[in-house]
Amino acid sequence: MDYAVNTTPDPIQASPSTGNPNTVTLEIVVSNSSGDMITCNSIAVSFLTGTDAEELSSDTSGIGNTVPTGWSMQQSGSIFTFSPDTEEAGQISGQGLTFVLSNIKVNQQPGTFQLTITEDASDPDAIPPAPEENRTINIPLSKFPPQFYVDDPTTNHSIINKGDSVLLSWSGSSSSGNYTATYSIEYENGDGNKVTISHPKGQPTQPLPAVGSYEIDDAGLDPTVFYLQVTVQVQGLDHPLYYTKSASVTVIQPKPAINSFSIAPNSVVPGQGLSFTLSWTVSNVTDFQIIANDGPGGQSRRLDVPFSLEGTYVVYPIQLQTTYSMQLLSSSRNESEEI
Repeated sequence: MDYAVNTTPDPIQASPSTGNPNTVTLEIVVSNSSGDMITCNSIAVSFLTGTDAEELSSDTSGIGNTVPTGWSMQQSGSIFTFSPDTEEAGQISGQGLTFVLSNIKVNQQPGTFQLTITEDASDPDAIPPAPEENRTINIPLSKFPPQFYVDDPTTNHSIINKGDSVLLSWSGSSSSGNYTATYSIEYENGDGNKVTISHPKGQPTQPLPAVGSYEIDDAGLDPTVFYLQVTVQVQGLDHPLYYTKSASVTVIQPKPAINSFSIAPNSVVPGQGLSFTLSWTVSNVTDFQIIANDGPGGQSRRLDVPFSLEGTYVVYPIQLQTTYSMQLLSSSRNESEEI
């Protein structure tokens, strides 16, 4: 089965050195995309306990739980085992299941810990069959410094035309006494190239601020997804913590267009057949085809014409009734014109 974990708050915050500890709720989402009915005997969720960076909590008392109908939970320290009450309840279909562990007291040390999930399940209809056995997955989760936050980034427009600009805004925690927070933006532009923004416009030596905005003028993919990435380096940790949030815009693509498509006779050369020149201008396309149709009883054939937005091509009609048609190739809309 597949597993995803949602946390509240997001991101997880380590507890302060004084006062009440911060807590976190873990929502474990179990999904079955196999198309088969999977028989599950148990799902165990666990994490390391202690005060270090790779441990989540030093106090596992008072942890609450929410389970699906027909399931129960047993806790042993920091191991939480979810089991179906009946064999029927353990039959997991494509609807999946959700388990919740709440009021987990977070220790005071930022860092990354592993949430370990072990399932005891079988899928006899799989190819090859998956026998009843334990399967384990480790999901890394990070604890950020106390009061660290990053709000969802926003855009000033949810829908734009290709070629229009969009303003991306964000707000998060800035660097503090014991950690540095570095912000960047990533997305794919209209050419499909990855773009990384790490400085304000016109200020190549300055980092992006923790609270700011940036006007982006080359969003061409539909949709275009902007990823706000935050790298947090905490004093005493060997590796930084990473956090990502996203915002997206719908980009209306321009329609492919045949702006002109014409044919003109060439000068007659003694001893040579008649020739004509096709001329065209097109826009908002990446390919086209030109088809020659030799009239009643004749054949249609595709000409080997190189693609260009504006160009010419010499043809030698087999019959004076030969017609030529241009077809623009587009995933969203096809345009054609005949001469």
